[in-house]
Amino acid sequence: MKKASRTGSGRAKRSETSARTAQRAESRRPIDDGEVDRLEALGSRLADLRRSAGLSQVRLATRAELAPSTIERLEAGTRRTRRSTLGRIARALELPDAAGELVDLAGPAWTRFSVTSGSSAINSRMRLARSSS
Repeated sequence: MKKASRTGSGRAKRSETSARTAQRAESRRPIDDGEVDRLEALGSRLADLRRSAGLSQVRLATRAELAPSTIERLEAGTRRTRRSTLGRIARALELPDAAGELVDLAGPAWTRFSVTSGSSAINSRMRLARSSS
């Protein structure tokens, strides 16, 4: 009996890993292998901060005005995000200084621009380019 449960739990873990790999591959810009560690570190720290604040993923998402799936995928390390979203999460946790830490954890894996098409994404890029000059 014990052997069967071990096999089952091993199978579940492999299935979870496969699901995460599939989610990363389906991203708008596929997550590179070099980004996985950074995104997982970001997710782990985000989950720690959320738990320390005594919040569920749904409650944090509500406070940050995000979809609960966004928090879930960030914590799982299967989603990139923008700096502004990390700021919203930090403010929702009532830890505004944590935004910089979260951006640093994400390293090159955070998304600088919206991937949506349209003038708002183009205008954002232009504002960023002007502020960098």
